[in-house]
Amino acid sequence: MDFGHLSHTGTGREGSSRKSALFWAMLFLALASLVSLSIPPLRSPDEIDHIRRAYLLTRGTLILKTGASDIQGRAVQASGGEIDTGLDNFLMYHLGQLGKPDAGLAHTKESGVNQLRWSGQAAFRPAPGTSYYFPLLYAPQAAALVIGEQLKLTINDSYNLARAFAIFACFALLGVAFLLHPVSLGALALLSLPMAMFQMASASLDGVSNALAVVCIAMFLRIHSKPTLTSRGQFGLWCFGLWALISCRPHLFPMLGLPFIVYFHTRKRSQLASGICTLLATLAWFWMAVGATSDPRAQLGQSTSALVQTYVGHPGEFFVLLWQTLDSADNLKFYWQSFIGILGWLELPLPNWTYSFISATGVVLVLVASWAKPAPAVCKAQWSLTAVACASVLLVFFALLVTWTPHPATMISGVQGRYFFVPALMLAYAWQHPRHELGFWQQRISGLGLWSFIAFNSVVLTSTLQQRYPSTWAAGLLR
Repeated sequence: MDFGHLSHTGTGREGSSRKSALFWAMLFLALASLVSLSIPPLRSPDEIDHIRRAYLLTRGTLILKTGASDIQGRAVQASGGEIDTGLDNFLMYHLGQLGKPDAGLAHTKESGVNQLRWSGQAAFRPAPGTSYYFPLLYAPQAAALVIGEQLKLTINDSYNLARAFAIFACFALLGVAFLLHPVSLGALALLSLPMAMFQMASASLDGVSNALAVVCIAMFLRIHSKPTLTSRGQFGLWCFGLWALISCRPHLFPMLGLPFIVYFHTRKRSQLASGICTLLATLAWFWMAVGATSDPRAQLGQSTSALVQTYVGHPGEFFVLLWQTLDSADNLKFYWQSFIGILGWLELPLPNWTYSFISATGVVLVLVASWAKPAPAVCKAQWSLTAVACASVLLVFFALLVTWTPHPATMISGVQGRYFFVPALMLAYAWQHPRHELGFWQQRISGLGLWSFIAFNSVVLTSTLQQRYPSTWAAGLLR
């Protein structure tokens, strides 16, 4: 399979690029659809809050309200909104199934959960984990819930439609990304990891946000390589995509530096203005969201804004806590395994030996596809993406320190490996060369290795899910 390159001229090369982009996007669409057959509803981390946020978007809610809630048996004030009681009953049933063995088809039928319908009545329910996010990227799930409600589908069918819409949105975004710039072998390998595929196959936010991140990275490389061919409209659309991504993924805030990097390369004032507007719009959203958020799940001891001021004023304290966190072998093991894949709500690991095997084969794959000397202009883009990726990793720890870690802190809590996925994508695009730039034998070896890697990840993921949820797989085949 030829990755192609859009900067090459000629109808043949351009047509090959389009076919390659469509092929890879279709492959991930097929894999995510297959994986979704093995996953019961709402098994992605915090997916219940994500579905609530998508439903609230259908009601025009952009900033969550604060109301009386019951979280883990405690009466608290939390950010949330008015949720249809039929939908809430469906969510609460599946919340009760988390961590339990597969109950089987008979139990699901007896419970009547699959026959629950939209009630037309609403009650306040919390969704504090999503309160910082601007909800634009929930649009696919929200559209599906609107259709389900208007057509009077069951909640279960509406949820399945939301999952399908999210998967298709990932397909569309990846197709655009692969057309904008040749995808690197490393990025394809990352997208095939069990955790990435599991999230892509859910109705959660990760799949869509990861796919949009690929679009934003590809557009940066395209603009950087062909700055004179980028119109103001295209640059503005890219900045809007960055805003939509970062406003729901705060740890990617350093990506706001990319438009300014392009400006220093092109010296176009319109691009500088677009970058400044994007930065200000992002800051404005977080200022409003943080001020309106009430999240009682983590007892911080101080407000988030106060903690930010403390650690910004004394950065040495942050780096001491970072070192203490990374000095723990248990933490590093958890980050490593949860990056590759700890499924469900972090209660369903893969077989132990697969983590080492996937890591080792991934490293070999990276080395094989890295033997090429980039052009000087490409080096600037590489180091820019590398700097942004490293800053994003640091911001993951800082964000969890000020929003999730009880104080006074001795270690940063709440960090998961999947939070490093987009920084890893940036590094893959920066240092992994498109396949057409490799030598003949590198292309053959890397191609065989990539196909083997994708096949192995798919088999491990589906077999793990089928063993845990056998009746879900059987029901999925009968749909």
